[in-house]
Amino acid sequence: MSAGAEPVGTIEVALKHTARLLERNPTMAVEQAAEILKVAPGNAVATFLYGLALGATGRGEDAVGALQRAVQLDPNLPGAWHALGDHLGTMGDVEGAL
Repeated sequence: MSAGAEPVGTIEVALKHTARLLERNPTMAVEQAAEILKVAPGNAVATFLYGLALGATGRGEDAVGALQRAVQLDPNLPGAWHALGDHLGTMGDVEGAL
């Protein structure tokens, strides 16, 4: 490994930790995902988890923004479109949810 290389698995481990936090402590999951996005701002999975965590903490509009960004980054991200539709529907945007 070269001197400036990132250790393999670091972001993946952090993403798994975020997913676990989402189930137990959504507020901590928001913080964890935000830290990941500081070093990997274009990471679709971190953005998706961030959106889910924001929604779980009652920040629906912020969640929609994050989920929209996640599907822009990776249109094939499992669950992201579904979560986005759920949040839009909850907010009363029935057309957008379809």
